[in-house]
Amino acid sequence: MSQQPPLISICIPTYRRPEFLKLAIESCLNQTYPNIEIVVSDDSPDDRTEEMIRGLKRSDRIRYVRNRPALRQAANTTNAFNLAKGDRLVLLHDDDLLLPNAVADLASAWDLNPNLVMSYGKYQMMDADGRPMPAETREFYQFLEQTPTYPHWQRSLWWMVLSGLFAPNGFMIRTDVAQKIGYSTDPAIGDACDLDFDLRLAQNYDDFWFVNEYISVYRMAQMNSESAKDNSTSANYGYRLMESTQVPAELQSLKSRWLKNIAPYAISRWLHFGNKRTAARIYFSSHYPWKRRLSPKGLAQLLILLLPARWGTELLASLKNLKYSLKGLKQSPPARLRTE
Repeated sequence: MSQQPPLISICIPTYRRPEFLKLAIESCLNQTYPNIEIVVSDDSPDDRTEEMIRGLKRSDRIRYVRNRPALRQAANTTNAFNLAKGDRLVLLHDDDLLLPNAVADLASAWDLNPNLVMSYGKYQMMDADGRPMPAETREFYQFLEQTPTYPHWQRSLWWMVLSGLFAPNGFMIRTDVAQKIGYSTDPAIGDACDLDFDLRLAQNYDDFWFVNEYISVYRMAQMNSESAKDNSTSANYGYRLMESTQVPAELQSLKSRWLKNIAPYAISRWLHFGNKRTAARIYFSSHYPWKRRLSPKGLAQLLILLLPARWGTELLASLKNLKYSLKGLKQSPPARLRTE
């Protein structure tokens, strides 16, 4: 009789979207890897998620915990980590999917290097309604394909994080490491807790493995949603966090380009919160060059900075309404370096 492979936990923190969660769980149950548990940490205020899970077939493979009171995003994710019984875990967002061979592909990296901290791969994109986005996926990974020596073992995670190509979920990590790092509930981190987790992982650990395969399917957010997946909603916290992070000297240019890529969103978010001082500091920094300041968006931001607070708020709301009426619902891909 062949020996059972190690138990691997798939951790899914969730909040009030049982329809998406059901699809995520089904993608876990369809894994080719035979020894998994599915851990669901639920922050929902209603009973719909709990009722949905009770009705699933093979629910014996699911460990479900209802949080009362709710823990909120960061603490909910850490709670899922702490519930894991496997020596390794996979983080999955409740509206994303794992491809059938995901766990097997990620776990195979440990057969090649048993000292790994984490393995990770690529993700396909789908729109908010679940329709595949193959062209956007190819474009997103074009930068990586121009770096043929990158796949396989990597001592450091810095390059992948700073290039914006590190998968936001669907990675496999040693459970003890995930539990030790956890997701920060520091108010200064705000909605950038995913980025904070990645940066602290890069700062404190070596030995990673890039699996050059598609592992998960990432659902893109709608621009007018307050979902954490709308990159712009966490840009202000992300900018502040990255700006204060010390990176290896040889990667300073990557950090600078990351900040330039996120600066327009960070300015808009600080203006949205009425923090003109911080918005102005970014606006007049080297990370927001004159070409962008003189763009229609840059000039609108300058006008809001100069106007009295009440007028600036009204103008910001009017511009947002105009943007949505002209473009409709637009997909918001994760932050990635501009390579031009």
